[in-house]
Amino acid sequence: MLDEITFVKGQVCSSADLIRTSVREIALQVRKNIYIKKNESKRIVAKCADNCPFYMRFRKAAPKTYYVLVTFHLIIIVTTVGELD
Repeated sequence: MLDEITFVKGQVCSSADLIRTSVREIALQVRKNIYIKKNESKRIVAKCADNCPFYMRFRKAAPKTYYVLVTFHLIIIVTTVGELD
């Protein structure tokens, strides 16, 4: 079983590859189609392909050697079969 990935506003990532890998893993965890938009070299945006409110935006920090999570929305509503009865 994979460890749960969590994101916090202000979190620092060392590279764009690390962000891409983390977004792939969180997409598997929440079972949504999350994609990374094609962006400028200074920012990375991940959105949900379905009509869910998942949204993440990273930007390069001042020395331009790492990325900082600026915006993060993760609202996933999961309903189990038992709750429907």
